[in-house]
Amino acid sequence: MHDLRIHIKRAEYGLVEGLFSAIPILPRHIYEGVKDPFRFATPEAAVGSGPYRLAAYDKAQGRYRLEATEDHPLGRPWFDQIWIVKMGPDAALQAMSAGEVDVISYLPPDRLPEALDAGFAVETSPSDHVLRLGFNHRGQFQKKELRQAIAYAVDRSALLEIAFPGVAELAETGYFQPGSKWQSDEATEGYAYDPAQARDLLLAAGWTQNSAGRWQTQGEEIRLRLLTDGREVKPARVIAEQLEAFGFAVDLRVMEVAALRSLVADGDYDLTLFSSSTLGDPGNIRRRVFGRGWNSDRFPADPKMAGLIKAQAVAQSQAERQEILARFQQLYAENLPSYMLVNPLMATVFNDKLSAPFMPGRGGHWHSVSASQIYIPGVNRWTMPPPRCWITRCRRRLQAQDRQLLGGLRALSAGSFCGY
Repeated sequence: MHDLRIHIKRAEYGLVEGLFSAIPILPRHIYEGVKDPFRFATPEAAVGSGPYRLAAYDKAQGRYRLEATEDHPLGRPWFDQIWIVKMGPDAALQAMSAGEVDVISYLPPDRLPEALDAGFAVETSPSDHVLRLGFNHRGQFQKKELRQAIAYAVDRSALLEIAFPGVAELAETGYFQPGSKWQSDEATEGYAYDPAQARDLLLAAGWTQNSAGRWQTQGEEIRLRLLTDGREVKPARVIAEQLEAFGFAVDLRVMEVAALRSLVADGDYDLTLFSSSTLGDPGNIRRRVFGRGWNSDRFPADPKMAGLIKAQAVAQSQAERQEILARFQQLYAENLPSYMLVNPLMATVFNDKLSAPFMPGRGGHWHSVSASQIYIPGVNRWTMPPPRCWITRCRRRLQAQDRQLLGGLRALSAGSFCGY
């Protein structure tokens, strides 16, 4: 038995959950002579203590074969083998209909009706990768009142109905989403659709409307440059139409991520539409709010918000940290570093070989069926997103109480294959 002592320069409440949970324990006899662990990708690198081991891997086909660990400390898993194959939606649905696969862990929302019509069961859960409207804080939208005006001019309920019918929910504007242990019970400003309020805020800020109803500043018509990538085209078009109906000229640009990053870095935009996670320990808020990445808020270092982010990191208890973060959420909703729009759902499609599905739940924690929505054909109905489908093929029937197997499937579905 050995003790591990770690000395840090300052207190940091989220150190264990935020940092240590992401650091794997590496066996010395394998990694001792490895100079660059990040490039260590030989079969010897697939080590771990999970209920499955990597038996075969085909990089070209994106295929993994996992075999049960016979003498696992928690008991032998129910499945002898698990196959994981990377497929597109068409191939995935065809393979499932033919009985060649048992689970589609992620399926695009527009394909879900096919799965439901085929009689497969579906489970959904909010992704907490929130679609948000970002602002150029060093350009048109330096004042919070202007950002608030845009928020009131955007009809999120209509956006939800048109671009995400049945596959998303309205996002909380104070950063953390429902189900997160950090979300405050205090209500934050929801910016219900209110064109009159939006107009009043713009007029108070010195913007005016010409005889054609177009917004202008200092006598020049305002043309908003809205940037997004190919994944968010439909909601981007809805937002552009809403802003145009409100009186803005909108230049919608859909581009590859590399080009989008370049324009954002150069400040050549007014608004951006992007998805970004709100999961994980709050210690990462500083990067997500004040960071300079294209999918960060790129918000100038507001002293009050920055102070709260720093204070929550050194809080001495979870209750103290939650109280600090409650104040942060109020400021986030007021200042609008970005405007949280909708929270898309994720879904897993599975056949009758499985009696218990697996999905990441609220706040990034895995949960049982009872903690999420589940569709059983002929009983109820709804749906989900992400672009790529991972298919698992299982050889024996899953039982709900088989926790060690679920543990393996959780990591596999999240894309973490090392150790299983």
